[in-house]
Amino acid sequence: MKRSVLILLSLLCTGLLQAQYYHGATASYDRYYIGASVGSGTAYWDSHLHDNDLLNKDGSVLVNGQDIHFKAKNSTQLADLNVQFPLYLIRYGFGLSFENFSLDKLSIQNQTSNTIVLMDEQIVFDKMYAQVEFPFFPHSKSPLSINANFHIGYFGYHGVKRLNLFGGDHLATSYFGTLGVTVDYRLYPHCYLFAMPFYELKYYKSSSLDGPAMVQHNISTIVFSGGIRIDLNTR
Repeated sequence: MKRSVLILLSLLCTGLLQAQYYHGATASYDRYYIGASVGSGTAYWDSHLHDNDLLNKDGSVLVNGQDIHFKAKNSTQLADLNVQFPLYLIRYGFGLSFENFSLDKLSIQNQTSNTIVLMDEQIVFDKMYAQVEFPFFPHSKSPLSINANFHIGYFGYHGVKRLNLFGGDHLATSYFGTLGVTVDYRLYPHCYLFAMPFYELKYYKSSSLDGPAMVQHNISTIVFSGGIRIDLNTR
């Protein structure tokens, strides 16, 4: 994650240098943004553990079975930092996001019955992504802007007490995609307040090197976030 932070800072410095020499119009699309936001929402898990018992924090077996299927619903909070730059009528960018999950219970599902298992996991996902943002009215100079926003990236995690909840993280497949709408409003010159509701889907699958054990998570998240954007375009 330190490498990810350095990459984002390098991109930010590049954007600053570009902004110093840019002399275009101040249309909706034509902004060099650095943004920071926080948000909260709800996550829905649909997960499988194959040949892999679910353990307690002390290593004892919490749920045993060769094929464990569980669903869960939990709250989530996030903090996000990103940069954007314009190219033609579209803005492109990169970002980092840190998302905290409070996983308090699982619904274990099988062919005969469902069982509720209490948990006390606090998981943090560290995400790095590329993004594309499409202004709906790119030539508008209004203080209000509405945009479609897409993210695609990968994530890691830390803080997990039950290590086999994710299996071995070496060579694991972990990526996510986000679809949202950003609405921003100019409060002061170069300073924008914005809101972004979005839907995100995360996919995680443990490495085949862990075989025959396998862990797979599909996590759907609905979040409402908001924050501040600074336009680095000096014109």
